[in-house]
Amino acid sequence: MTELFADHLYEEQMVKEYGIETGDSGRELYLAGAYSPVKGILSLGWDKWKDEPAGDFVQGLVDWWRGAVRDVSSKPWVFGSHLLIGKGELGMDDLKTWAKGVYVGTTDRFMFEGLAEARAHAIRARDIRDLILRHLFEEMGHHEMMGDFLVGVFGMSREKEVYPLENPNNFPKGLLENYNRRIEMCAKGSFVEIAAVNMLEETWIPRPTRIARLGLSKHYQIPDKHLMFFDIHSYIDIYHERYGKYIIAKYATTKELQEKTEKSFKETMTRVIQQWERNYDAMAIHKR
Repeated sequence: MTELFADHLYEEQMVKEYGIETGDSGRELYLAGAYSPVKGILSLGWDKWKDEPAGDFVQGLVDWWRGAVRDVSSKPWVFGSHLLIGKGELGMDDLKTWAKGVYVGTTDRFMFEGLAEARAHAIRARDIRDLILRHLFEEMGHHEMMGDFLVGVFGMSREKEVYPLENPNNFPKGLLENYNRRIEMCAKGSFVEIAAVNMLEETWIPRPTRIARLGLSKHYQIPDKHLMFFDIHSYIDIYHERYGKYIIAKYATTKELQEKTEKSFKETMTRVIQQWERNYDAMAIHKR
C-alpha cells in the first residue's frame, strides 16, 4: 500500500514526464507574475516544513492517515475506485457516476477559501494569505477541467447537466453539511484548520489519480484531450499537500491549535474514506 503514496521518486518521475518547472534557485516566479509565497516550496523533494516548530505534529497527522488507509486497503473502493479504473473494471455507466462524484468534490470545498485569504491579508499573514490564494486559484481551474471531462466523454450539457451538480440545493444531506461546515471554517476558523481540511487532505490524490488516468486511456480509449484534469492531478497535489504541511507546521504551535487541527483533519479524512465507500455503493459494480 505504501507504493500508492507520492514520494520523492514519484515526484521526480512526474516532473520529468510533464516538464514541470521547479524553483531550485531564489524565489519562484509564477506565470501569473507572483512570487511563490515560500522559498523553494516547489523544488524537487522540498520538505523544509519538517524544520518548523510543529513539524513533528504534522508528521503525526500523516502517519495517522496512512494507518487509516492501511485499515481499509483490502476494500475494492480504497482510493475512491481509482484503482478499479486503472484495471478497467468499471462499466461506462459506473464510470459516469464516478466522474460526476469527482466533479462535485472539486466544487464544494474551495471557493470559500477567499474568505480566509481576506482574513489573512487583514492581519498581514502574508505567507498564509498567498498560499491560500494560490491554492484557490488552482482549484477553480481544476473544477472546469473536470467539467470538460463530463462534457467531452459523456456528452453532458454543461449548462443543463453539469453545472446543476454543483448547486448546494442538489446536494445530499451529508455533502450539504460538509459544504456548510467548510464555509463556516473559512469565514471564522483558524488558518491551520483550513490548511488541514483543504490542503493536507489532498495528500492521497496523486498516485491513485495517475493510475486512473492511465486506465482511462488504456481501457476506455478516452483521448488525451479529455484527460487534462487527471494529468494535472497526477502531480499538483504534491505541492498542495506541502502548502498545508507548511502552514500547520509553522503556525500550529499551541496545544489548542493542535487539538483543533487534529480534530478537523481526522474528521475530514474519515469522511473521505466514507465517501469512497458511498460512491462505490452507488455503482452497479457493487451489486456483482
